[in-house]
Amino acid sequence: MMKTASILTELLEPVSRIDGYPIVVGGLSVEIYTQSDYTTRDIDFVTSSSDALSKLLLQIGFKKEGRIYYHEDIEVVVDIVSSALEGSYEKVVHLQLEDGSKIYVISYRRYHSRSLTCI
Repeated sequence: MMKTASILTELLEPVSRIDGYPIVVGGLSVEIYTQSDYTTRDIDFVTSSSDALSKLLLQIGFKKEGRIYYHEDIEVVVDIVSSALEGSYEKVVHLQLEDGSKIYVISYRRYHSRSLTCI
């Protein structure tokens, strides 16, 4: 899931403001916190670039059902839960994954994973 989130993040760049980044919230953020003690089958994003993310998802083969996007080949569900983050954008952290890709995730500072580097 994190790799898929990082690919979508890369494809959505460049955006000029942090609220435009696809910020991982929900189950995947919990999976990161717990170092996979909890697992999820979807990616929940918050972004003010929801129209751009929606178009991108459709362009790369996701199908839309309501606000949910599903890609059959890779069995990934994406939910754009909101265009605005509830709470402070100061809690958004840019995480670099081991392969050099990145994601933005809410409230990661309280947790540490050996497989991720916070920058």
